[in-house]
Amino acid sequence: MSSMSLPILQTKLYAPRHQRQKNIVSRPRLTERLTAGLVGKVTLISAPTGFGKSTLLSDWIGQIAELGMRRSESSSPPHSTFPTPHSIAWLTLDGEDNDPVRFLLYLIGSLQKFDSTVGAAAWGLLQSPQPPAPKTILTILLNDLSLLAVEGTQPRPVYVLVLEDYHEITAQSIHELLTYLIDHMPPHLHVIITTRADPPLPIPRWRARDQLSEIRAADLRFTTDEAAAFLNDRIGLHLSTDEVTALEMRTEGWIAGLQLVALSLQGRLNKADFLQTFSGSHRYVLNYLIEEVLNRQPEAVQSFLLQTSILDRLCGPLCDAVTGSSSVVSDDLSSMQGSDANDQSQALLEQLYQANLFLTPLDDEGQWYRYHPLFAEVLQHRLNQTQPEALPDLHGRASVWYEQHGLLTDAIRHALRAADFPRMASLIERSWPATWNQGAVTTLLNWVRALPQETLMARPSLAISYAWALALAGQIETAEVGLRQVEAVLQVVEPDSGPALLARNTLLGRIAALQAMMAARRGESLRAVQLAQTALSLIPVDMMLLRGDACYALSLAYQQHGALPEALQGYQEATRLSVAADDHFLAVAARYHEGRIWMAQGQLRMAANTYQQILTAAAQRERPAPVIGLAHIGYAEILYQWNELAAAAQQVETGLALSPSGSLTYTDGPLHRFLTLARIRQAVGDQDGALAAVQLAKDTAHQTGISLDEERAAALEALVYLRLGQAEVAGQWAQGYAQVLTDEAHLMYAHEFEVLVFVRVLLAQERAGEAQALLTHWLPAAEAAQRLGSIIEMNILQAQALRLDGQSAAARQTLAQALVLAEPAGYIRVFVDEDEPLRLLLEDYRLQLAADRMGGRLPEYVDILLAAFEEQTPTAPQISPLLASTQLFTTESLPSHHLQPQRSKLVEPLTGRELEVLRLTATGLSNAAIAAQLVVSVGTVKSHLKHIYGKLAVQSRTQAVARARALDLL
Repeated sequence: MSSMSLPILQTKLYAPRHQRQKNIVSRPRLTERLTAGLVGKVTLISAPTGFGKSTLLSDWIGQIAELGMRRSESSSPPHSTFPTPHSIAWLTLDGEDNDPVRFLLYLIGSLQKFDSTVGAAAWGLLQSPQPPAPKTILTILLNDLSLLAVEGTQPRPVYVLVLEDYHEITAQSIHELLTYLIDHMPPHLHVIITTRADPPLPIPRWRARDQLSEIRAADLRFTTDEAAAFLNDRIGLHLSTDEVTALEMRTEGWIAGLQLVALSLQGRLNKADFLQTFSGSHRYVLNYLIEEVLNRQPEAVQSFLLQTSILDRLCGPLCDAVTGSSSVVSDDLSSMQGSDANDQSQALLEQLYQANLFLTPLDDEGQWYRYHPLFAEVLQHRLNQTQPEALPDLHGRASVWYEQHGLLTDAIRHALRAADFPRMASLIERSWPATWNQGAVTTLLNWVRALPQETLMARPSLAISYAWALALAGQIETAEVGLRQVEAVLQVVEPDSGPALLARNTLLGRIAALQAMMAARRGESLRAVQLAQTALSLIPVDMMLLRGDACYALSLAYQQHGALPEALQGYQEATRLSVAADDHFLAVAARYHEGRIWMAQGQLRMAANTYQQILTAAAQRERPAPVIGLAHIGYAEILYQWNELAAAAQQVETGLALSPSGSLTYTDGPLHRFLTLARIRQAVGDQDGALAAVQLAKDTAHQTGISLDEERAAALEALVYLRLGQAEVAGQWAQGYAQVLTDEAHLMYAHEFEVLVFVRVLLAQERAGEAQALLTHWLPAAEAAQRLGSIIEMNILQAQALRLDGQSAAARQTLAQALVLAEPAGYIRVFVDEDEPLRLLLEDYRLQLAADRMGGRLPEYVDILLAAFEEQTPTAPQISPLLASTQLFTTESLPSHHLQPQRSKLVEPLTGRELEVLRLTATGLSNAAIAAQLVVSVGTVKSHLKHIYGKLAVQSRTQAVARARALDLL
């Protein structure tokens, strides 16, 4: 991937330039309200256009700057009891900011006005190929903002963020981001929002909590005194009090209307006649007075205004390019001092600004301006009416200028407005690497969707890139349809030369690589292998980046098929190619999967070394890619297996903060992330948190649209409920899963996780024979593929099934096989997670080892495992502020009975027969075996167990035994 980044348009970060000009009316009643509002979280300035929202803020900011200068020259402390703005950041929003990544980039850019370090880490993550979730970025940003507080200063200084023109934002995702920011921001931050209409934010809630200050149209209207100050003192019209009052009433204090009146009155000899005939609504004022103002300008100036009205922002060189040449205005500007042919547009902009002709400066140098929205609207309307044929050419010239100056986003926008789709497609291709690396996938999708289908198909490379973006966004079916269309186009056109054939084959290889990756993610491993091999045969050997993608896809296919040695070799080759191509993203992704394979092969220490190498290398990079988060999660899984729960929690915290949740191209789905999270939460007693992790897995699986992800998430939910003692819920899942288990596709390695969860449900239902049959079918395949981790887990489950079936000797022998395989790697949780049945089996086996007087490492290992069972009363790990803020763990959700074990007497004691049944249950006997020993029916045993469950307030055999031990009943 390219290291390019999208340029930030600095003029969006500039507040309107403040100057104490003759036409600015001081409005202390409003500026004081702005200052007083800083005690809350938000100030909302909501009014239609032309009410002076930006002018008010500009004047307030200027007063604050002047006040700060006076304070710096005085040794006396300030007398105000209100907070004082310490620094003010500004962001002018537009329609392009409806992309969450773009919005966050500009938000960070504006906030760095406070301190250049604010958002540095978040900025780096946004610039990477797959940024984390937007709320994760905001969490990191909020942590930076929390460090800005100036202690010991009274009144409390406040950092102010101004979001201008928020009505441009229509994306619900942005509204949610801003709500999250405001709800969680530190007390020394204040947000001011200007908008033409109330946004869909929780305004009533903020208002009810006294966190909101509001300035609306009724507040912004000029009073009679303010109208008089503007018309007479500032403009110099010398109107009578009655005339000012009449105008104020007719315009209802609408500032833009009064400004238009002032422009119309300037130079009139008979002002009284005009004032007597003037009346009407805002729309009348707008149409009549702006038309009059425009018509009174010289013809060349009118032409300039109309042609440049297509621009959101104006500077001299850009206006020169759009108007075609400096000759457009040369005759009318020939008398202007200091202007030459190359500076005439800039000179005219300055002249229009000095004439108060609805032009607002955007920087302190007077280089960039924008038209007042009302004025721009009328100019554009006039242009559409009088010169509609000129619009494509004007937008085309603007597009060329923006392209020449590296502002490709603006160039693309104007190419679209010019309906120059071939040019637009070319610009999108040029902009793709930087935009992709920034993670602005929404922007890319919107751009391409604006192209006609024939234009897109004429650029197969862009169409393939579009399919990658669709796949990343979870739109698998749409991506596959697009790939088939491009493939059909490429097959129809017969290359007429060797280079053309090579180019076509390369494109076909890119298609096959993406198809392979999507097939592998769906669990279609054999088809994925074929596609990936096709991709490698088509992509030239010197295109290492593209071959790395294909090699990675092939490895993912092998991994899903269970061919781990082949997958490991493929990932190592993908790593080599990505390093040679300087593709950090792919290198980390391939090494992450290398660690996953070491894990599956039972080589925990090799996996740990792999993840540590990834993290060490990432620490040396200025901006590590978010894919690094997966290495943290992989390392967390190993630490979890070693029962280092606090360290595992810290690693999964970091990983989930960095890693995107819905990526389709380089992970094996949401299962790994959220399974690890759920296991850790359950191990520390956070049962609600474990279920929340399950919900995250289900939500992410639904977003990907991949049925394999949804099946795995459902199995994870069943597993968590099973370990919560709610076997009935798990049983409902198993009943449905049994219907598909006979399908040949579900006997593949990709479904091993669900199958082993199903086996656990069978054991809970005492269906030992069925469990043994399934495990007997799966074990040979695991052994053939050297999946040592799977072999250990299956042997543990097989041992439980044998004990449940009354085959104690065979159970101990099978458990011994698992222990011998697991001991060198240091596995702990794979045993402890099976809870009481396995603890009893381990105790039984420990007695056999003692009877056989066996020494060495195996008895020591069994003792370590038994000690881990005794430590099962968990305490909550230390939770960092970042983890708490992202709601990955919550201390509130840790049940108190897990943090501090309570010993209490039973309200209703167990009967002698119930104690006898309970003690036999604790030995691991099935209901049938207990019935045979007590010479009663199985129904009687079940009845006793039901009474035991009720008295102990539990829901399963495992919980009953654990509860009985806690009460010293066993």
